[in-house]
Amino acid sequence: MKNNGFTLIEVMVAIMIFGILATTLFSTYGALFANTARLERGVDNYGAAKSCFSRMSRDLKSICVAMPPAYSPSDALIDEDKDMFRFEAKTGPSHSIDSQTIRFASLAHINFGHAAQSNGSGSQSAVMNKIARIVYYLDEMEDGTFVLKRSDTPMPGEPFKRKKTDPRLCENIRSIKFEFTDHDSGSRESWDSESSEFEYATPRAVKIRLELVLDPEEPDDALVFETTASIPVFREKTEKTNS
Repeated sequence: MKNNGFTLIEVMVAIMIFGILATTLFSTYGALFANTARLERGVDNYGAAKSCFSRMSRDLKSICVAMPPAYSPSDALIDEDKDMFRFEAKTGPSHSIDSQTIRFASLAHINFGHAAQSNGSGSQSAVMNKIARIVYYLDEMEDGTFVLKRSDTPMPGEPFKRKKTDPRLCENIRSIKFEFTDHDSGSRESWDSESSEFEYATPRAVKIRLELVLDPEEPDDALVFETTASIPVFREKTEKTNS
């Protein structure tokens, strides 16, 4: 009588082959899902960087700069005595990332429904209500990444203060770098238009390098984005005159 069953060895070989195929299949699916998740985070970071650069570019293209003879250079040390339209960037290696700020005046004020206050000073007040002091700054998060925020205060307004309610321009930042250029001084990592070091000029362009983390649990896995924003209105180098 012929036996049509399987031997123990045949069953064990079949199980081993199935195990190898299952392991290979699951490994392939796992890698596929991991790559898909990474790709989705990359797409999200690309959209975040694009939106951030677009907002900053609009702010800088709408910059307001005081020009001579209305502008007169000074080396004032107190903020209240400095030019309210100054361009000031406390960035670069001399500043920790969470202490970096960029400050300038711009017509790109975003009104979130707060009515402009009128002080009865006529058309000049109406113009000033459209000009805002824009400040970019960074806050550190619990996971070690940073958030770029945008302060938008109608001028003259109160002195700058960090607020939890300030809009976020970009999240998951590992590092951010700025370079400022004028016509003939090359690039600088900081700027102060109220300083004789910069000959009281304002920059003509800002280069921004943004490094965004793909996964907070793997901070070394990041994407880099760069852009350069041209500034259409700028003040040339100005000599200080003794009055």
